[in-house]
Parts: sequence; structure tokens; C-alpha cells
Amino acid sequence: MTFFTDYFEAIDIIAIIACVALVLAAFVRRENIWLGILAVVVILWAVTRVLHIV
Repeated sequence: MTFFTDYFEAIDIIAIIACVALVLAAFVRRENIWLGILAVVVILWAVTRVLHIV
């Protein structure tokens, strides 16, 4: 069962990295600020899943 736990944690970390890149692209291009805000919300949600805060 630890394989699945580790697998899903790795997917969450990859999702966090992808969302950070999305936030950077949204803010650098200044075209879609709402996409950046949404990505920040998703990052916060994923970090709580990885760190088991909530």
C-alpha cells in the first residue's frame, strides 16, 4: 500500500511544480491574472494534501 501512497504523493508534487510554472507564466505575460489566482489556490490545496495539514 505504500507504493500507492508514494505514487500519489509524487503526482501531487509534480502538480505543484506545474502549477507554479503556470502562475509564473500568467504573471509574466500579464494576460490572464485569473488563471494565476486559480493556480495559487490549487497550489495551496496540493500543499495541504502533501503535508497532511488538514
